[in-house]
Amino acid sequence: MSVLKIFSENDISIGVECPQCGRVLNIHKTNMIKSGDGFVLHPQVTCPCKQTYGSIAHSRDNIFIDDRNGKEYNTVNIGNQIWLAENLAYKADSGCWASSILTKTGYFYTWATAKHICPKGWHLPSKEEFEMLLQNFVGKYGGDGEKIFDALSSVGMSSFNARKTSYRRSCDRFLELNSYAGFWSSSPYDGNHVWSLIMRTERQDDDYNVVKPASATMLDMSMDYGFSVRCLRD
Repeated sequence: MSVLKIFSENDISIGVECPQCGRVLNIHKTNMIKSGDGFVLHPQVTCPCKQTYGSIAHSRDNIFIDDRNGKEYNTVNIGNQIWLAENLAYKADSGCWASSILTKTGYFYTWATAKHICPKGWHLPSKEEFEMLLQNFVGKYGGDGEKIFDALSSVGMSSFNARKTSYRRSCDRFLELNSYAGFWSSSPYDGNHVWSLIMRTERQDDDYNVVKPASATMLDMSMDYGFSVRCLRD
């Protein structure tokens, strides 16, 4: 009976590749029992190629450790890019705010702080680099913003693991709790706004009395807001 290695993970399941045939197997976490650095599968998993697996080894190839504070982050390869699969959780001297669920959301940063907050070997992605990320899913789902949102979310199989958190307004208020995720880019839109990846759940538009679907798109946002940071490997 062979051992599988993890290559993707979200809140619900773990993705592994069958070394026998190359198929991707998505294993629900309720079928896994923690054991050492990995998991025992109960029940065992059988690939369509008839190979049976009883355990998963937790490879550390997809782990980055920020030597500034010892924080470990999962990473993920999407297309030709390597991303942190978690929001940055490094406390800056200024321009950052903590959430009550910091371990899942990381800090919220102003753009001035976000521009320089990524660890060595990583950087704040540009508008074009975020668009490259989105293009991986546009090719698969066309213009369906809901499916792209789902793919990037914490239950999506891209393992980008974007969590619906909130954002901070300059008036020191956190808005759209558990329905919004905003990520700074390094690209200014004008003197007061910055291109940002904005992900929003399905919502009611009060002005037009219609329901807007979930979406993931690049928008220009005020640089005084507090957004999350996802670092991209240099």
